[in-house]
Amino acid sequence: MDHRNEFEGFFPKYANAFELIGQLELALRWNIPTVLKSSQESSTWYERLRLKERRLLDLNRALGNSSEFPEQYLPFSFWRHLLSAQHYGDLWLPHLYKVFGNIENPKDFNTFTEIDKAMDSAYRLRNNLAHFNIQKLRTIDFATQRVEWLLEVMID
Repeated sequence: MDHRNEFEGFFPKYANAFELIGQLELALRWNIPTVLKSSQESSTWYERLRLKERRLLDLNRALGNSSEFPEQYLPFSFWRHLLSAQHYGDLWLPHLYKVFGNIENPKDFNTFTEIDKAMDSAYRLRNNLAHFNIQKLRTIDFATQRVEWLLEVMID
């Protein structure tokens, strides 16, 4: 099988999905710290986050690159983690629902579940794109629709 031909036929969808993931990651890098800064009584947006060891390592590595703007060095998985079910009570309800201000009932658990599932689709799409797992991208149309939806419901 000629993998080059397989990829060339797939390239327009791949390029579109890659661009959307980039837009999403940049929006998360901007919106999450902005919301947390305005909502917390601390000197930094990340100071009061309860992070697991892996995410704390990501944050410390990012701080080593830039103590002023660590969000520019955090991986997509960091943002995915903050928007996961384990942070529904400590981050979503008090703060992060504001990131998705263009959706009805952002504090509602069903809304959160939709965001969580869409973020999971985006996370998987991002990883499959980054690692050229073309065989795993059979659901690229669905996943890109989920990313487009996330960008629509996110604040500008």
